[in-house]
Amino acid sequence: MSAQREKNRMEKRNPLFLVVDDQPGNLISLKALIGENFPDAPVILAQNGMQALEQARARVPDVVLLDIMMPDMDGFEVCRRIKADPVLKDVPVMFVTALKSDRDTRQKALLSGGDTFLNKPIDEIELFAQLNVLLKVRESNLERRREFESVNQDLADKTQLLQVAEESVRESEVRFRSFVEQSPVCIGIFGLDGIGQYANRKFLETLGLERLEAFVGRPADEFLAPGSADESKERTRRRLHGLPAPLEFDSTCVRADGTPFPAHLAVAPIELPSGVVSIAFLTDITERVQAEAERHVNQVRLAEESVRYRALVESTNDWIWVVDAEQHRLVLFNSAVADYHRKNHQCELKRDMKPEAYLSPRRVAEWEAYYERAVREGRFTVEYRTGQNDLRFLMSLSPLVVEDRIVGISVFGKDMTAEAGYQEKLETSNRKLTTLLGQSIAAMSRIVEMRDVYTAGHQKKVAALACAIARELGM
Repeated sequence: MSAQREKNRMEKRNPLFLVVDDQPGNLISLKALIGENFPDAPVILAQNGMQALEQARARVPDVVLLDIMMPDMDGFEVCRRIKADPVLKDVPVMFVTALKSDRDTRQKALLSGGDTFLNKPIDEIELFAQLNVLLKVRESNLERRREFESVNQDLADKTQLLQVAEESVRESEVRFRSFVEQSPVCIGIFGLDGIGQYANRKFLETLGLERLEAFVGRPADEFLAPGSADESKERTRRRLHGLPAPLEFDSTCVRADGTPFPAHLAVAPIELPSGVVSIAFLTDITERVQAEAERHVNQVRLAEESVRYRALVESTNDWIWVVDAEQHRLVLFNSAVADYHRKNHQCELKRDMKPEAYLSPRRVAEWEAYYERAVREGRFTVEYRTGQNDLRFLMSLSPLVVEDRIVGISVFGKDMTAEAGYQEKLETSNRKLTTLLGQSIAAMSRIVEMRDVYTAGHQKKVAALACAIARELGM
């Protein structure tokens, strides 16, 4: 299958998976798991190594999921043969096995060409994440192959043009030079000794040279930075002695004003009527190098942000945990949650635990309802009180969405116990104050009644009104 056909298939988001396992049950399970996350992706199956190689060569998958322990040919040998095939060498291979993932096994997997390792039983979230990474690797491999094929094709086309020129007379060489002079590609011609003989206008402009005379007669290493110049001298030495030298390489060139810039060079020997020379195609790759540097900086920043995020999560006394959206298994949790369950329930929390493994049946039902509500309605907040120590939390639940699909629920619990206790004391004080105020007003009413029997009834009404006003004021 050509690189262009593979590109078209990837652009339609319809990757092809090859699953290899000698156990039919495992094949069915893996195919079902892949189908849940990639519903439109075709999955081809193979039960042994030879079958896998035949299927791979016939259809060229985007990712191979490969068991290790198989009869006749194990997964390591299958992987080695895939990576040795010129058509299949860029296809990522994931080892999926029940073998204990010790150092020797992982080393053998990497030496055979494997890209990643997944243990059984399979964690669906980890499988989905690794497949997404491998698909990106596959797309990157295809892109590099397309670039390589394009450069090779350009080089072959231009070399063919020059080979046609060698069969012509001097007039043909003049016509060839006229064509090269107008080319938008940087083209330079050097003798096998590395001395410049000719450069087109684009080549001269890129090096900051105003005239061809500033190029002719100068060695190639004068247009290169010191480290690259040494490499250029070594390549020239090898050509003069008939030894193989690299045809394509990245280097650092220097313009006439001393400014260095990164460049990609493709060099090939050709025979002209005047003799054998080296033709060089130069490409300024400054933008590519800057983009790669920026990508590296972004990766470093992402790693730093990840460290800061983990430190923040672990430094808080609030509760933070995440469960998956399907079975509500624990995906991650901070030390505050783990400490509470360890101290109050003698339970050591672990990843992949279901709610029933660390909660009572009543609490399981309660939290299952919370999780289902988060999936159904989105983010919401609820007050929650523990059965132990009478702790109060304000719980915020939110669905986690990846590519328009809910993959989990995050929970953030703010400890409100202290605030709740303060509120209860305040309410108790208010009730006592209200009682005392009522008793004081009643006592004053009786005192007035004893002093003035003629206004006693009126004073009782005043006292009752005062009590009513106090109640309205919240006293």
